[in-house]
Amino acid sequence: MKYSEALRLAGRTFPDNLVTCRVISNYQFDTFRTFLRAYGALNQVEYVVSESGYQNFWNDLFRLEEEDSFDFYILVCSLEDILPHFGYRHIGDWNYAELSEMPDLAGDKIDEFVANLFTALSRTKKTVYLVPPFLDPPPLLQPKGSRYDVGSELQVHVHSVMLRESRKLDHIVVLNTAHIFASLSDRDRRNDKLLFSAGSPISAAAASELAKAIHELQSPRPERKKMVITDLDNTFWRGIIGEDGITGISALPEGDTYHHHVYQKFLELLQSEGVLLAVCSKNNPGDVEELFENSVLMQEAGVRIGREKFVAVSCSWEPKSEQIRKICEKCNLLPSSVVFVDDNPLEIIDVQQNLPDVTCLQFPESSCIHELIAAMREHFPLTSLTEEDRMRTYMYKLKQETELKSKAYASHTDFLKDLAMRLRCRIVGAEDSQRAFQLINKVNQFNLTGQRFDKNEWLRYIASEEQYVAAGQLIDCLGDHGEIIVGMVRKVDRTLYIDNLVLSCRVFNRGVETAFLQWLVKQFPDIREMIGIYEPTGKNAPVEPFFLKNRFIKVGESGNRIYFRNDELDFKDHYITIL
Repeated sequence: MKYSEALRLAGRTFPDNLVTCRVISNYQFDTFRTFLRAYGALNQVEYVVSESGYQNFWNDLFRLEEEDSFDFYILVCSLEDILPHFGYRHIGDWNYAELSEMPDLAGDKIDEFVANLFTALSRTKKTVYLVPPFLDPPPLLQPKGSRYDVGSELQVHVHSVMLRESRKLDHIVVLNTAHIFASLSDRDRRNDKLLFSAGSPISAAAASELAKAIHELQSPRPERKKMVITDLDNTFWRGIIGEDGITGISALPEGDTYHHHVYQKFLELLQSEGVLLAVCSKNNPGDVEELFENSVLMQEAGVRIGREKFVAVSCSWEPKSEQIRKICEKCNLLPSSVVFVDDNPLEIIDVQQNLPDVTCLQFPESSCIHELIAAMREHFPLTSLTEEDRMRTYMYKLKQETELKSKAYASHTDFLKDLAMRLRCRIVGAEDSQRAFQLINKVNQFNLTGQRFDKNEWLRYIASEEQYVAAGQLIDCLGDHGEIIVGMVRKVDRTLYIDNLVLSCRVFNRGVETAFLQWLVKQFPDIREMIGIYEPTGKNAPVEPFFLKNRFIKVGESGNRIYFRNDELDFKDHYITIL
């Protein structure tokens, strides 16, 4: 965005959608403020930006407790904050011969700076966007032809130390400046003329990129998809297995098959992040299985992902839209949770027409593979990674094994009795809430209200004296399903309000939600009633009978919300042992 356009947009106001923030830095940030307001205006958000006083960095930091009235903070650091010699004020205090020694000399200084920084930041629970140093030292410290890239080396060091410390505080977001400013050279980021005229060496282009990144972090993100369904021929690999044979396909990292290799590597990465993988192919299933069962042939062909990493493999001559529909049913996923990749535009059209909620991406020519990966990453952003994410394919395989086992029983009740289910519940604290936070924000079908939370709202809920987040982990004779249920409840006098309850689709129809209600009664023995909310979202129809099934009585409606009450608190209709 050009500065002239930003000035025009920054003047727009949206009184009903104000967001306040404070920038803490030793620089002046008038230009950044203009760009942030401009990006906000594009989404009808009005940012009210307060700045710290020039060279007032530490004073403002240690006053966070007194001024904790902002929606979020932006903290911009520079190398000069850590080592004053990197600024113009002290530029003559050493000679170039000493530059090579600086990384070693700076280690303790960086550790001390970051430790003091995080001590101050622990005084607030508001979100803090921490911007590590991203400007090289002044040119006088980096003479032309110098073999010492001191600035870059120290910036990487500071960034890594900040990342390490940020893991201890959930409300600190350390920005990846290498990614934010990837389009700008070091020279384009810095403007020393502005330093002397306006108190900041940050160029307008860098201010624009930084403002855009922070606005995007503040804006609601689209829901993360859950599954990639991939075609095989000329997509997953080069060649057509039915015509070229199992020895005629390739995804080796060479020549015209290199982009297939890159695609498989990216799918591997997504699978390690908890994304489910499935195959949808018009093929003879015997040919595909023959390849997947032969590890030697797979290795020779450069096929990196084996059958065990796919939760479903559909190979038939049915329309791909029908195959994908069946995969979604098998995995209990909504079509809107799926990304489908295929090289054939006609197959893309078929799926788009018959399953419009599925996101379709066409596999590209070799030179454009990076564009496909960038588009896919937009649908699978990685904000955090839990152990359940890493085990998600295992969890779905476990679910499939459970469904297979159930078919051997005469009744569903007999099956449930034989599973030997145990439910281990706990009250969640702010420090160990990541999995619960993730479930609340991603479960669609068994979700009483569909409400989503940002990190600040979530932490505020947990911190309240009368509000609790509870989570339950399910174990049975087949394995450990991990944490699969989360409840958000408020205790007011002798009433327990169920603000929301979500349950993973992996354990539908097990009676887990009923057992969880029983645990809540034991956890809060003095309550005399429960009141819950059901709010239809268009996606959570499976949860509609929940309250009536558990003997709640409908007591009223308000807008889209339906309220239920239970004063008997007798929940025993299940086959689960509560640990």
